[in-house]
Amino acid sequence: EVSSSDLVASDWVASLPAEAAWVSWSGRLKITHWSAHIGDEMIEDAGAERVDFTSEALEALGAYQHGWLRIYGGGGVVFRSSLENEIQLGPNFSDDYLLRGGADARWRSPNRDDVTLNAGLDWQTNDRTGWESRISAQVGLTIHDGPRSASLLLLFHDGPSPMGQFFLTNERYWGFEISLEP
Repeated sequence: EVSSSDLVASDWVASLPAEAAWVSWSGRLKITHWSAHIGDEMIEDAGAERVDFTSEALEALGAYQHGWLRIYGGGGVVFRSSLENEIQLGPNFSDDYLLRGGADARWRSPNRDDVTLNAGLDWQTNDRTGWESRISAQVGLTIHDGPRSASLLLLFHDGPSPMGQFFLTNERYWGFEISLEP
């Protein structure tokens, strides 16, 4: 039995970005708070050890746009992490740095300006996961009808989970995303 007052899931990601762009160049500096609490009370009531996942980071990304292709990269510093206090992660555990890079493209055919081909590849790594790479990719089509649009994307992910407390779990999956903008 589970008490109705047990916290089942609560994830928080809050960011404060500052962005600038000049001709083909752009950049973003952001501070982010990330907190994940999945089944905290249920885990403790079962006698298992839970991992307290809370961190704050400062990240910087730069990007260059050339026609339909944009390339980006950057990194960040984690200035506060509850993970470094978790005994079960070991005495040499570190949660200090992260790196990120990738590319995305939006291409419109000269013959059909109402259809866009979209593609993207994102790579991330950090010392939290022992510098294991996480790759996310997407490809799909967007159909435009004036201010309205509909998109269908094929998604792929391989590497450490992007879900808070599961950062040490490797995942590989394919999926679809449908997006409608009225």
